[in-house]
Amino acid sequence: RHENRQEIAKTTARLEELSREAEQHAAQEDGPAYAWDSIAKEWRTLREKAAGIDEAIEQRFTAAETGVRERAEAKGLAFIHPYDDPLIVAGQGTVGLEMLFARPDLDTLIVPIGGGGLISGIAIAAKALKPGVRVIGVQAAGCAAWNPSLDAGRPVEIERGTTIADGIAVQRPGDITFPLVQQFADEVVE
Repeated sequence: RHENRQEIAKTTARLEELSREAEQHAAQEDGPAYAWDSIAKEWRTLREKAAGIDEAIEQRFTAAETGVRERAEAKGLAFIHPYDDPLIVAGQGTVGLEMLFARPDLDTLIVPIGGGGLISGIAIAAKALKPGVRVIGVQAAGCAAWNPSLDAGRPVEIERGTTIADGIAVQRPGDITFPLVQQFADEVVE
């Protein structure tokens, strides 16, 4: 995972460099044509590289979850899902309480949303304390499973897209969290 982060940092730095080059050439007479011809190929290569990194991370996550479930079952231990678990959701609710205790004047909470555990807990607790508070989920555009799921009325699995927000890059909302988000979140945006 550390190697992936280093590769992402190098790719991001090169994309920033390409953007600067494009700005410099755009000021010249042949700017737009030159910028496109000289930069487009490298840009596509870097995007393909980034997509490969995302795929590798997803494969590792899936393999890790499968391995942990198998070990837990073999040893008679409980598997605790990172977001689709009622006790995890309840624990996340303390974040909403802390926010409103610290700032009772807040009328809107904006929460990152991946699998739905964090926003579910925050929304339930915050609305119990302050029923009129709005809770808005923000998902990564490159891995946005919530709006298709909310439109379908059930969790829908999407193909993994690309995003640097790997903590919320979830391809399918949780079975436990989905109805909670439906009931308690006011909106989900990308």
